[in-house]
Amino acid sequence: QKTEQKTELNTENDLTTTKLSKNILKVIYNQNEDTEHIIIECPVLLNETLAQIFPDKPKKSEKYKTILILNFISTNTEMSSYSLKTMELRDTLSFQFVEWTKDILKSIQKTGSWADCIDPRSGHPVNSSRGSTVFVETDDIPITNFCSIVPIGCCKALRHHKWGTKIFFGLIVSVTKDPNDIIKIIETQDY
Repeated sequence: QKTEQKTELNTENDLTTTKLSKNILKVIYNQNEDTEHIIIECPVLLNETLAQIFPDKPKKSEKYKTILILNFISTNTEMSSYSLKTMELRDTLSFQFVEWTKDILKSIQKTGSWADCIDPRSGHPVNSSRGSTVFVETDDIPITNFCSIVPIGCCKALRHHKWGTKIFFGLIVSVTKDPNDIIKIIETQDY
């Protein structure tokens, strides 16, 4: 069973967060509260990037909205460090995330909506044709302002408002007439 919870998003730019809070459709936690799904309307800047990643994605129109399901999964491991343990955990969580999304994507598509997810290992779409660019979570997700970036030498890591850098991130993208269909599907799928 999922729990719904309003969340205070602690970001460095409160003005931007206030503007983006209008885009939040729902925040859902799993029953253990170690997985957070933030369902939002896609920001314009990110929508342009997604069009390059997903060449098959329908264009946004007055009838259709691009919806993002930002999935933050809490881990016991510091994901900002580079180690064999971190890499193995990331591979395991990536595989689990892609497997978890299979039924979700089918359910979303049954509503007449388009949907796909990003393979966290490669940054490429799982089911769609590959576009001219890849998704880079540390470059693209900060646009949503639901997490911040931690510089680590020549690399970067995501910092979640609640779990810090002990997180794994996965993204589902949908183009739909009715975002409530997406919300209902996510509410019934436990990660």
